[in-house]
This record gives sequence, C-alpha cells and structure tokens, in this order.
Amino acid sequence: YSLDDYEIKAHSEQYFEDRCIKNFSSTKGGFIDAGSYDGADSIKFSKSKLNQNVPIYAFEPDETNYHLCKNALADVKNTEVFNIGLSDIRKQGFFASGIGETSRVEKQGNCRINLDTIDLLMKGKNVGYIKMDVEGSEKNAIIGAKLHIKQDKPNMMISVYHKLEDVIEIPKLLLEINPSYRFAFGHYSVCNCDTVLYAF
Repeated sequence: YSLDDYEIKAHSEQYFEDRCIKNFSSTKGGFIDAGSYDGADSIKFSKSKLNQNVPIYAFEPDETNYHLCKNALADVKNTEVFNIGLSDIRKQGFFASGIGETSRVEKQGNCRINLDTIDLLMKGKNVGYIKMDVEGSEKNAIIGAKLHIKQDKPNMMISVYHKLEDVIEIPKLLLEINPSYRFAFGHYSVCNCDTVLYAF
C-alpha cells in the first residue's frame, strides 16, 4: 500500500477491525456511539455483523456536528441522537465548539454544554457496545458508565491516543470496574493517533 492507501484502508476498519471484534461476545444490548461527530461510525455499526437489530444511541455535544449526525442517521432504523456530552456526573461544562471532529470539553471553551452519564441516560436499558472517541474525556465518560460496565460488560472500542497515559490508565480503570475484561489494540494511522482499545 501507499501511505494514502493505508490511511483509507485503516480508517475504514477503525472500531470494526475483524481480527479485534471477533473476540466480542454476542449481545442484544444497544450500541452507544460516544462522540459520534457525523454519524459515520453508527452507520458502520448498523451495517456490520455486530448489529442484531439493536438500538443505536449517538451522542454528540457540538451543535454543528449534532445536526450533521442527525441528518446522516435520519434513515437508520432504531436510532436516537442526543445533543449532549458524556462525563462522570451530570453537570455543565465549558466546551470548545466549531472545530469539527476535534470539538471537545475544555476549560477555555467558547461555550457551555450539558454533560451527563451513560448510567443515568441508559438507566433500565441493556448496553451491548460502547464506541468512545470523546477527545480526551474518555476516562470520565467510562466512570459515568460504571454500573453498565459492571452489569452488562459491554464490548468496547475506546480511543486511547488523546492522552499518553490513557493507553495504560484506561485498561486499568476498566479492570477495576470489571476484572473479567480482556483487551486488544488496533492502530489506524501512520502518525501517533487513531489508536483504539478493544475490550471484551
């Protein structure tokens, strides 16, 4: 492959690489797309062999991205799109918006957004899959999903490249919550980004 060909191939496999998702346990639980941006990963899931007609819940706090996502998923059955960010507690937070897929929670953000937890938002629902790319807020979002991670043991695809320590600290955190997890890693770029932790 040329570098360009590799980038295209790698991006198409990100979060859904066969050799990693083959380890996933079968589940009828819903798919959470945390940091859905334009909805592309929810669409990939809807067309993948993982989808056993389960609900899809897409979360995107950036206003512009939210509308992109909502439009993209308009014809995807059994889908809900939420204009909200995910964290460890229900609160408001500063947010850097208007910068595409890198929009993120940030103390110097240009607006405030509502943040909530997976456990509160998904109360009473079974969670089978969590894909998470929330620009450095992954640990807080995982803490906010503790109950579902303990009870449902969802298959997870977590971005671990935003902070250097996340490669070690996120698997450690998941094992503290549910010691039965095993892990694989996938890397989908020629640079130091797009590294995904698969937990199953």
